[in-house]
Amino acid sequence: MVWKSISIKKGLRYYLPERVVKQIERNARDLEASKELVFGTIMCTDVEGYTAVTESMNPERLRRFMNTYWEFISRPINRHRGVVLNIVGDSVFALWKTKIPDFVSRKEACLAALDIIKAVDQFNQTSGKQKLPTRIGLHSGYVLLGNIIAVDHYEYSPIGDIPVTASRIEGLNKYLGTRILVSEEVIHRLDGLFTRGLGKFMPVGKTNSLSIHELVCREEDSCEQLKKQCKNFAETLEIFRSRSWIEAEERFQESCRICGGDGPSDFYVKKCRQYIEHPPKEPWDGVICMEAK
Repeated sequence: MVWKSISIKKGLRYYLPERVVKQIERNARDLEASKELVFGTIMCTDVEGYTAVTESMNPERLRRFMNTYWEFISRPINRHRGVVLNIVGDSVFALWKTKIPDFVSRKEACLAALDIIKAVDQFNQTSGKQKLPTRIGLHSGYVLLGNIIAVDHYEYSPIGDIPVTASRIEGLNKYLGTRILVSEEVIHRLDGLFTRGLGKFMPVGKTNSLSIHELVCREEDSCEQLKKQCKNFAETLEIFRSRSWIEAEERFQESCRICGGDGPSDFYVKKCRQYIEHPPKEPWDGVICMEAK
């Protein structure tokens, strides 16, 4: 029976964090009461155009294809000391946790996100006609780690606003034409990363706005041209916030021309045109209220 116990524990480690496996080993009855308040950075990823991919493959081929993709995704998460909590369809939730807020875990999550984008680019170079462009959202705060119980089914999951908000942040990518978006809470006082502030947003279903940043690259990978473009974007964003939408539209359009296309600039060009025709009601604090996920 010993070998069976070892095999069960090995199998559980494919599905649950090591701490939970050890808890089950000690006493499975403790699972229901298991909970832990931690400071965590949650990563949410999503694949653009995944539905079209599922339609083009039979289930077995899709399983093999996605297993390879998830291998590319998981390596950077594991290398940067994150834990994959859940995989649902084409999305992954991962966690970096500490007892109290710190710099290391938040930076590790950011570095993992940058490495995931590189890994996905490598995957897409070898995946034939089917590509899986991936979008990532990161948010930090306190979460309750515990077991969600539905009759006789247990699921180990983070509970609270942070995972929901991370998902909403990920969803902003498709409107802003970006690949990695993070909240101010994630990058606060972090060094070694090059980011671009994209403004304040109110995602669908939220009551508090979020300061959203694009995670562009490691600081050492940035160049003077990129820094100049981001500086120009920041200046134009201030013009937009001052309600000078005609001037802001012209400058955002110029940014698109100089960059050969820029998702956030294009987003704000459309927003300027919308506000020229239908200005937001006063008082307006510059927050962009999203109407869809």
